[in-house]
Amino acid sequence: MKAFLIISFLFPLCTWAVVMEPKAGFLKFHATASPGALSINGTGDFPSGKIEYSESGDQIEISGALKMKIDSFKTGISIRDSHLKDKYLEASKYPEALLIIPKQKISKNGGDFHGDLVLHGTRHTVAGKAEVSEIEKGRKSVRASFPIRLEDHSIEIPKFAGVSVSNDVRVETEFELGTAQ
Repeated sequence: MKAFLIISFLFPLCTWAVVMEPKAGFLKFHATASPGALSINGTGDFPSGKIEYSESGDQIEISGALKMKIDSFKTGISIRDSHLKDKYLEASKYPEALLIIPKQKISKNGGDFHGDLVLHGTRHTVAGKAEVSEIEKGRKSVRASFPIRLEDHSIEIPKFAGVSVSNDVRVETEFELGTAQ
């Protein structure tokens, strides 16, 4: 009886991780070019993968890995898309980028996260901001953003007709997480 009372008291404090996966969303990236501060914006398919997710109080614990298909990247100009994917990101050789998220806690109100980004055959730590909100039971909305430096991933700085793209690129994603099948 005593064990039952202890377990009953502690039960609400326990959390179990649920494996979730992206169901819908988008990926965006932004870079500037100089001279002239030309803005280059692109999109890509939402990530795929699995996230282990649990909640405890005002904290969320996450871990997992997300893949992004390089061939899905678009900037709105087909020749630039071709150069981006074929020459600079070498999509045929490196078809995916992978974000590995080690187990970590973030505030339910949003907070800092870190992970390792495998892009263009190199692995480099990234840090950014993430926000998770509940859509309905079993479904979450995730917004995250982080900067990357092209040189960290051995990616040549794109240049064309005297214009060169910044080494710094901002990545943003928003997607829905649902229970994995």
